[in-house]
Amino acid sequence: MPLGQFQCPECQAPLIGSPATGVLCERCGARVPIDDGILDFVHGPIGPVSEPEDYDALHHIDDVRSVARYRNLKRLAGEHWPSSLGSVLEVGCGTGLLTRALIAEGEATDLVVTDIFRPMLRATREHLEHAGLLSAIPLTFATHGGTEPVFRDGAFATCVGGSVLHHMPDVRRFLSNMFRWLKPGGRAFFTEPNLRYHRALGQTLADILALLHNEDPTYSDGKQALLNLVSQWRRGILHQGDLAFLTTLEDKHMFASDAFEAMGQELGFAKAYAIPTSYQPTGVGFVGALCSQLNVGEAVRSSVLGLLPAFTDRYLSLLSPRDQTDSFLFWLEKGTGPVMRHFRGPPAPDAEPPADLPEAFRTGGLPPRWWLELTATHTPEGISLRLNGWCLVNTDVKWIRVTLGGVTRQAPVWLPRPDVQGTINTESVYASWNALCCGVNETLSFDDGPLDLTIEAVLAGGFVLPIPAPPGLQLNEPVVVTQ
Repeated sequence: MPLGQFQCPECQAPLIGSPATGVLCERCGARVPIDDGILDFVHGPIGPVSEPEDYDALHHIDDVRSVARYRNLKRLAGEHWPSSLGSVLEVGCGTGLLTRALIAEGEATDLVVTDIFRPMLRATREHLEHAGLLSAIPLTFATHGGTEPVFRDGAFATCVGGSVLHHMPDVRRFLSNMFRWLKPGGRAFFTEPNLRYHRALGQTLADILALLHNEDPTYSDGKQALLNLVSQWRRGILHQGDLAFLTTLEDKHMFASDAFEAMGQELGFAKAYAIPTSYQPTGVGFVGALCSQLNVGEAVRSSVLGLLPAFTDRYLSLLSPRDQTDSFLFWLEKGTGPVMRHFRGPPAPDAEPPADLPEAFRTGGLPPRWWLELTATHTPEGISLRLNGWCLVNTDVKWIRVTLGGVTRQAPVWLPRPDVQGTINTESVYASWNALCCGVNETLSFDDGPLDLTIEAVLAGGFVLPIPAPPGLQLNEPVVVTQ
């Protein structure tokens, strides 16, 4: 277990020792826990969302796909790919999809494999052992969540990750740290989802699902699975940049190509590229893969794929050629000379809508509709407010904002509500993207105090829409607000 790339997370001094004798800091003596041969910098019984075996089955991970994906990354990188990857740090290994190929293809001189979940690291090691790759190059396994200060500056020539950045709460902070971990001339690459494509495809799928629902309001598991996915995409897209909210989600980010490239340059990287991983102008291939992953039945799958070409012009055709891909290979290179940073100044604050803007423009030209039920109960911690229902505006609604006794809380609007499509939007005058994903169901906590009430809908464009409501609540007495 090579330790030269690590440092003490407490005082940043070198680590010494071995798995047999223990690993500790040579300066302050702090010990690093070792769990089954894995350096544990995260600490605590953190486990994966799914078991490694289920993860492999869900993502169709095997040795053949590992090598194929690795070689495809080389093809996409083209002339940027180096003759040797040198010392490699892999972030978020999962069950070893990239790890196996990094070793099998013989382009890494040594490898530090990390994941926040110990069971995933064990599964990766088992896969390597089964493939006869465990002793091919110097190899170290460690838990790491992306923020722990455990790597020495200039320790690695390459940092890689497959579909890992979108899980990290603070991507900018991670990339800033990674810049220090890389040697001059080093590089990093990651494959991550394209925000613009997912929004356009999500709107396309919403229109198709609304049409299918109008034809047959019986919701099958397949249609529900696709609607759940569209709703999750919509929730994440509407809240991009809101780190406090995104930390509650497993999939936290999607990325716009130009914004990522600008961030890489601002952090000091000499080169920052967003390389499309595929060309999906119609979405047929991507949606077909999603249907397989979600176990969508053949009848629904055929209906959705059959309708896709007719709906492509509404949204997907509006994307630039570079954005007609579901994901990017993000490629970053650290320069060999002085760091050149591109300062663009602080981001502009969110602009308030003009005060004289007609409400029809603010709400998408149609009257907003809602049905909200609020029930306040007393708990040992204070007041618990149950908020359930839906809010349909012909533009994106991010939150229902509730103020109780002068204290404000927010509930995200995103849950699937096909019943609203079937009763309010049968003529599809409201955008399906909004009608199908307009549900809210949240319990909000308040301190004890007055129960005077204010309700507002917060729109993505910055406009706040007042929702008429009674001036106050009574404990244990549900109140319905509707329009």
